[in-house]
Amino acid sequence: MNCLQYKVAKAESFLPKLKALIDIAENHLYDEKLLASLEDAMVKITDMDEAVVAPLVGEALFSLHESRPPVEIVEKLLEMFPMALNVRNSDGLFPIQFAIDTVRNSKLYCNYMHLFVNRSCVGQLHKTLRGDEKRGTTIQILTFSFLLQNDYILEVIDYFCKQGFITKEDIDNFNLLTRSCHKQCKERFECLARWHKEALKTSRVEDKPLLYNLLSEENFDSVEVFLQVSFQLFPDESGLLFFGDYSEQDHVHMYQDILGFSFYETLEKVIRPISFPLLHQMCKRSEGVRLRLPFKNNLPFLRKLLDEDGRNYNQALFAHCNYYTLGRQTRVGNIAIEELETKDPVTGLLPFVTIAANNGSVGFIYDLLLKHPSALLNCIESSGGQKEKPMSLKRKRDDSN
Repeated sequence: MNCLQYKVAKAESFLPKLKALIDIAENHLYDEKLLASLEDAMVKITDMDEAVVAPLVGEALFSLHESRPPVEIVEKLLEMFPMALNVRNSDGLFPIQFAIDTVRNSKLYCNYMHLFVNRSCVGQLHKTLRGDEKRGTTIQILTFSFLLQNDYILEVIDYFCKQGFITKEDIDNFNLLTRSCHKQCKERFECLARWHKEALKTSRVEDKPLLYNLLSEENFDSVEVFLQVSFQLFPDESGLLFFGDYSEQDHVHMYQDILGFSFYETLEKVIRPISFPLLHQMCKRSEGVRLRLPFKNNLPFLRKLLDEDGRNYNQALFAHCNYYTLGRQTRVGNIAIEELETKDPVTGLLPFVTIAANNGSVGFIYDLLLKHPSALLNCIESSGGQKEKPMSLKRKRDDSN
């Protein structure tokens, strides 16, 4: 027997003893004395090559879900043999991958995984993270598994991002947003999106932007998850509702003809709690005249909201109008007199002046003044002008002479 064979035999003879100690700990007899015994047993093989012992310790790491030893024992193992975390099992998984894939709802196993994460960070975490791409990387398993404890996994993902072990390139290359856009792991989706919000625009499925793929699949649970995040991160872009193209068809066609009640019901769940002034933003869009109609009809509460400038819907419409945007969908008869008398909170102008300043339709302005003719007179008075006093009959005669 050569030296290496001797070391392997010695290590193999130690492994049953180690498992016996773990079994004792499992029977709730664990105490400081046991921990000291474990340390003593480990000291006896510290003269051996770690490369020989690590695979045997790694084998023990893959059976933690069965033996469930105290965390302190596993911590000591990893302290003595950090290379064990680079050992693969018969399925080609590293211990941290196996832990993520096996953890289920075990709080104890979550603690094991925490140890794996910390020790892997000390060692070769990048290698462990990326693993075997054919089976799915650790990052992918971490973001996609439905059965993991969400709070803990969220903590791990956030930690990886902060330490630079999950990069923006990883989020793109491994399609992490696509994999995690589900109700079961929505917190993970939000966490990753906050680290790389542009991925909400660039993530694609079958060459479609992620949101439009979810819409075409009518996966409204995932649509809700996406929009909750996109409205937070892209409020000035209407939560990316109108970003890019949808199967070479315009947004008007999609939102008016393709999607039904379920879409608007989902959208309401997202924007009603945050009072998002979606219609006000749509007034700024070039296709807004046609696009606003389905949203006004299906989400009437939007008309009652104020935007960040304190404008109501009609004030926002007047402020961003042009010759084409005030058409048949905006009827003068539907505008209350009170609104025609209310000045814009930003410019201080009356509606007909605001529309005129934006090169709005002369016909529409004329209709406004017909409905509320005193508005022009009030405007003259408020600008410092004075009404001419009626000429007396005596003065008329004097002038005629």
